[in-house]
Amino acid sequence: MSTANITSSTIYRFGSLGQTLLDTIDSLILAGRITPQLAIVVLEAYDRTMARGLGTRATMTLRGKLDMYRLCDNIWTFEVHNAKFSMNRGTVRGRDVIEAARVKIVAVPVGDSERS
Repeated sequence: MSTANITSSTIYRFGSLGQTLLDTIDSLILAGRITPQLAIVVLEAYDRTMARGLGTRATMTLRGKLDMYRLCDNIWTFEVHNAKFSMNRGTVRGRDVIEAARVKIVAVPVGDSERS
């Protein structure tokens, strides 16, 4: 996969929710139920909504076992096992701590400029 077209606004498409949306849109296009133009509108709305919804200034602490990390094309990838996320404000479904057996984190530079 080429990383040339990945921006901070489209990175959400690579998560499980984004991949499911892309698969669904592809199926709808192939079935003739939506046009490619409508698919683009839906994806742009998804990108804006995800950026707005996840763009809050809340912070969290991640604890776990770092099993893998890599830097390729200015994109960091981390795999953490037995992860525990602690959030500083608010709760998620009534819990302050979220646990996961395996977490993959992909970090990209913010904005269109690349650092050397």
